[in-house]
Amino acid sequence: ALQVGDTSKLLQDVAQPLTFWIGLFILTSTVGLAKEYVLWRVNNQVSVHFAQRLSKHLLRWSQQRYNKHASGHIIKTVDGGWDGIWRIIDAPFGHLLPPTVSLITVLVIGVTIDWRLTLISLLGLPISLGLAHYSWKKATPKQQKLSQSWIDLSRHLGESINNIRVIQNFAKERKRERQ
Repeated sequence: ALQVGDTSKLLQDVAQPLTFWIGLFILTSTVGLAKEYVLWRVNNQVSVHFAQRLSKHLLRWSQQRYNKHASGHIIKTVDGGWDGIWRIIDAPFGHLLPPTVSLITVLVIGVTIDWRLTLISLLGLPISLGLAHYSWKKATPKQQKLSQSWIDLSRHLGESINNIRVIQNFAKERKRERQ
C-alpha cells in the first residue's frame, strides 16, 4: 500500500506484521526479565556454594600454610574470586548477548519488512528500558543485602584466620616451653 501510494488499505496490510511484531516484543521483554531473575538466582547459589567451600577449605589449613600468606592477601583473593563469579556469569550472558541479539533481530526483520515498521517497533524501546530499570530497582536492595552478608562473611573469615594463627602460635609456644 505504501509503495503504490494507496493508504486506504494500509491498516489491513500492516496489522498482521505489526501484531506479530508487538507479540515478539512482549515475548522478548518477558524472557529478558526471566533471564535476569534466573541469572541473579544462579549467581547467588554459586556464591553461597563458593563461600561454604572456601570456609571449610581455609579452616583446614595448617600453621605452615597460614604463615605463607598474609590474612589480608587471603581476603583480597577471596573477594576477587567472588567478584569474578559475578562477572563471568553476568557480563556475557546478562548484559551483552541478549540486547545485541535483540537489536540485530529487530533491525534485520524490520528493514526486511519495511523500514517504517522498524521505526514504529523502536517506539517500544522506552518501555523495555523502563521495565529493565524497574527490575534493577527491585533487585538492588536484595543485592545490597547479599553484598553486606558477603562483607560480614569476609570479616568473620579474616578474624577466624587471625585467631587460628594466634592459637597455633600459642600452642607452638607452650610446646617449646615444655621442652
